[in-house]
This record gives sequence, structure tokens and C-alpha cells, in this order.
Amino acid sequence: MNRIHPSIILLVLAPIGCATDPASTAPRDGGTRPSDDPNRARCVTLFETGFGVDAGGKPVSFREDLIPLFGERCTFGGCHDGRETTGQLRLGDPCVYDAAHGVCTLGPDSTSLEVATIVHGNLLSPSNAAPNLKRAEPYRLDESFMLYKLSGCQNAFPERTGCTKCGDPMPPIEPLRTSEPDVFVLIARWIAQGAQLD
Repeated sequence: MNRIHPSIILLVLAPIGCATDPASTAPRDGGTRPSDDPNRARCVTLFETGFGVDAGGKPVSFREDLIPLFGERCTFGGCHDGRETTGQLRLGDPCVYDAAHGVCTLGPDSTSLEVATIVHGNLLSPSNAAPNLKRAEPYRLDESFMLYKLSGCQNAFPERTGCTKCGDPMPPIEPLRTSEPDVFVLIARWIAQGAQLD
């Protein structure tokens, strides 16, 4: 009877064991694997439930609801200001802060159709950080990278986004979903309703 020598079995099985070595599955960009991201479980639940967003109700107006919001929160201070289509996320004009009255207002042409069309185009463009996703994908919360960033889940799904180091949450101190949940839901509803330009 022919028997296989135990050392031959070890030589055959040793390479199989190496394939499961954690170092061999580390992402190329040095980020974490999905199972290593501490936000993964929370983010999976958020995206599986669609953030609890109801697409029904009054339509969200891009020009009346979102452009002013971007001017107050995203472009103020120079972060995402600008009208150009450079590839970077530009969300229009910053508001002008009036310290005497404690208000921040946009200029008269900041919500014009021309400016809104440029900003809308920027939002529906592919993300620079996440090559597999657009910034906003009409009707698809799970395919809209801006929601990943605004919920603090930008690094939790490298298999979806195409990156593991996808930048900071937005805003950087605390994601919008937890700092201003009503504003987050407004943006998510706009995407769920088709990300329309009005």
C-alpha cells in the first residue's frame, strides 16, 4: 500500500496557509480592510435601512433648499466655494456674513439657474476620492458618495467606493448626519427623489 509521507502534505498545505495571512489581504493604499473599520457595522445598518429616509412628501428644491444650505455650510470659509467645474467639488457662492444682524446671505445671482446648473453638474459627477461612485446618484442613496462622507461612512465600504482612505467625514469635526440630522435628511431626500435640478 502506498502512503504519502507527512512532509509532502506539509509542503502542499503550507502555501494555502499563506494565502490567509492578514498582511496578504491588506489594501494597497494602506487603509483598513472593511472588517477593520470600527464604523462598519453602524454604516452597514445605515445604508441597509436607507437612513430611514422617506422619498415622499414635498419635493426638495435644489435651488431654494440646497443651494442656500451649501452657501451657509459648505462654501463659507472657502472649503467648497466656486462655480467652476474643475473636478473638485464646487458648491457655488459662499454666503456673506452680516455680524451686526447675525445672518449669512447669498448674493442675488447665487441661486440663478446658471449657477445651479453648474453646481448640480458637479454633484452628479464622479467622485475624485471614490472612483466607483458619483457624488450623488439619482434615486440611489447607496451609490451617492456624498452621503458616505456626510454620515462618516466614507472609509467603511472600500468594495463599493474603490478606496479605503476616502478622506474625512463632512464636515470634518462631526458628520452632518449626527450634527444636523434634519439637514442630512433633506439632502438624502433630494437624492432619493431623483436629485432633480429645478
